[in-house]
Amino acid sequence: MQLIARGDPFSVFPYYYISGSVGHGSTISSIVTAHGCEQLDALGIKQYLNKNPDDIRTCFQEIKKLPPNCDLLLENGELTLRSQEPIISDNDNLFALLVQALRRDTAKYSRCALALSGGIDSAMILALIKEAAINNVEIYTLATGIQEYCELEVTKRTARYYGVKLNVVQASQADFVNALPDAISSCETPLYNLHPVSKLLLARAMKNNGVDCIITGDAADQAFSGSVANNYLPIVGSIMRGEGMGFASPFFDKQVVAFGLSVMDSDKSALRKLGLSLLPEFLQHQKKQPRLAPAMNVNNYWNQKCIDQIAKQLNLQPDLHNDALKMLWTTLGMLVHTICEKKSCAA
Repeated sequence: MQLIARGDPFSVFPYYYISGSVGHGSTISSIVTAHGCEQLDALGIKQYLNKNPDDIRTCFQEIKKLPPNCDLLLENGELTLRSQEPIISDNDNLFALLVQALRRDTAKYSRCALALSGGIDSAMILALIKEAAINNVEIYTLATGIQEYCELEVTKRTARYYGVKLNVVQASQADFVNALPDAISSCETPLYNLHPVSKLLLARAMKNNGVDCIITGDAADQAFSGSVANNYLPIVGSIMRGEGMGFASPFFDKQVVAFGLSVMDSDKSALRKLGLSLLPEFLQHQKKQPRLAPAMNVNNYWNQKCIDQIAKQLNLQPDLHNDALKMLWTTLGMLVHTICEKKSCAA
């Protein structure tokens, strides 16, 4: 029996396999290139079009995603799944657990950077970095100038409170749109909104400045409130992997996740309680707000021929009555075209 891959708690770093065969890899395109399997999965695609992927199906019929907390094994010439033993947290000190996770993550890299947003989760990590005197973490934020989407004023205020230098990365709507093909090539799923592209733009700016790992507040909602991760975290994790960047969060840590599961509620009360001693008052009681990018013009990426082929194969007429659906169908076409193009180039 050979261990091929270990699934993390939220499938942040997706791994793929062909059930009942020996085909596996960290990208869908590598499996399609090596084994074919470009037949589309109607149910998997419908799940994405409904913004509700199940963490198992992909857009390709034979290719499955390794589920969270599962091991992929090769046994008797066939790939099989095995559930991992649940981890029980042996520490009830949340502050200590988070600091330990941060120390482990930052010790693996020479230069780390925190992606500071306007929410409490990344601010909490900044507070922990300061409290623990972790010195190899720079602070970055993305400034878009887009009304109700740019968080620069809040991140500047947070940085001033903690007395840290804030590196500001400017990004326009054109930057988001221009980076979309690379995002789709990396995440290998349709997108209903361009928000994940913000992490790609931030990562590239960090990498150009010599940073080799991005620290994030992502997964706090999943670890402490039980919200669904599969329509965001695997997308961002794949983008980071595609950019060759380390991607870490103390909320990915299995001990932290185990603690979160033991105190889970919809308001992340345990995390907010810790925040009362670490966060500035203007952030302490801030309510969670979904961060979605505004609709952007991606019409140049519409591939009518590819969309027609997809619709015919799925016996499904494209529904374009809102911006999210237009984005999903556009990026689905981009994805299928990209996978087929990579296979052709490899051949």
